[in-house]
Amino acid sequence: MGFWKKMLPPLLWKPLNEIRKDHFPNRSVSYSGEGEDLILAKILHNVSRGFYIDIGCYHPKLNSNTYYFYRRGWNGINIDANPESIKIFNKLRPRDININIGIAENETELTYYIFNEPAVNTFSQALREEREKISWLKLLDSKKISVRPLAEVLDAAVVPPVIDFMDIDVEGLDMEVLRSNNWQKYAPRVILVEDQQTSVNSFEELETFQFLSSHDYSLLSKTFSTLIFVHRTFLKELV
Repeated sequence: MGFWKKMLPPLLWKPLNEIRKDHFPNRSVSYSGEGEDLILAKILHNVSRGFYIDIGCYHPKLNSNTYYFYRRGWNGINIDANPESIKIFNKLRPRDININIGIAENETELTYYIFNEPAVNTFSQALREEREKISWLKLLDSKKISVRPLAEVLDAAVVPPVIDFMDIDVEGLDMEVLRSNNWQKYAPRVILVEDQQTSVNSFEELETFQFLSSHDYSLLSKTFSTLIFVHRTFLKELV
């Protein structure tokens, strides 16, 4: 979820999707925070019933990069460390596999920092300290949460041969998630990764860019807070 939204009280940005629907009833409605789902829809326009993986899924509808596709018959796997998030997913997204666990490079326990706005919950102590300085954010609790490598979680689930896209928004542990995957077995066509750098001139310096480039992904698009990578074999189909 983009940092600019974290800096605003939730009531200022949560109604945005409903405003879009009211004022532009004949246009495609984006349920993402920054229109990522409509970019994905353009990239994956030939896929009628696809499969997604959403890590740090947060909410089944609100600022979701997958809800647009769920409404169109897709299904996938949603993963979040917050048990309250997964309870809502189980209720509103029964066609999906919804898993309550944290993702990290090694199987262990990490401290999970819980705020009054669940969208900014994090395992990162540095991010926790930053967010405690924001007046409307309050740290409510912290507790130990089990975390496992992504590859192990996916091995235990039912994953089809083709993963159309993977969305990663885990508030500071993006590289842990990427490093914990089995890229020979689980290589999505498209990957979305949160990025708080607003400049478009120095992508090559980003660790996420370097890592995904080494696994045959090319940067195709960027929103204010999200990088969108496409696997090079699939990119050839788009040309």
